[in-house]
Amino acid sequence: MLAPHFDILNRLLLAALVLVLCAAESGAEGGSLVPEGFGAATKGGEGGRVLWVTTLDVEGPGSITEALDAEGPRVIKFRVAGEIKLSDERKNKLWVGWPHRPQAKETAGGAMNYDSPHSFVTLDGASAPEPGITFTNGGFYIGYGVHDVVIRHIRVQHGPVGGASGDGVCVQAKRVLIDHCTITGAVDETADLSECSDVT
Repeated sequence: MLAPHFDILNRLLLAALVLVLCAAESGAEGGSLVPEGFGAATKGGEGGRVLWVTTLDVEGPGSITEALDAEGPRVIKFRVAGEIKLSDERKNKLWVGWPHRPQAKETAGGAMNYDSPHSFVTLDGASAPEPGITFTNGGFYIGYGVHDVVIRHIRVQHGPVGGASGDGVCVQAKRVLIDHCTITGAVDETADLSECSDVT
């Protein structure tokens, strides 16, 4: 028979284990977690229209490209699951904004403000059926002047595309949150963060 203090210790350890397991289970849901870090304040497409991706084709009606090229606040969701292969025509990138700077606007303080109409977007990979969404043969580019971008629950398997398209994700924007994403196989940088701010 165990001494009383061993019995109390065992009960305390069991209670601690139960608490840890409960915390891990609630954290596994992911969607309820509060964002942290420099990009935590991003609004993404909050309050905007919902655009549905209905095809695994990279371009055309119902495609991811059509949704990303749209303007104004938007939340992009998926009715399809599987692999979306990026194309050479767009330099093997999913573009949020474009690689050139938008027309600059001078602010009251004299600073130049680059404001892209492709801002305020959430890419919600968790909305896809099993096994989710994987982008292959390239990566993401979040361009100059874009702000308030949320990318969640997406896989990027870059593959052997070299040159300027070698990054898994390239961010030249501000207020960007990349959450629960897996990025592999980049031949340059997995994440290239330059001329950007407030990124998590």
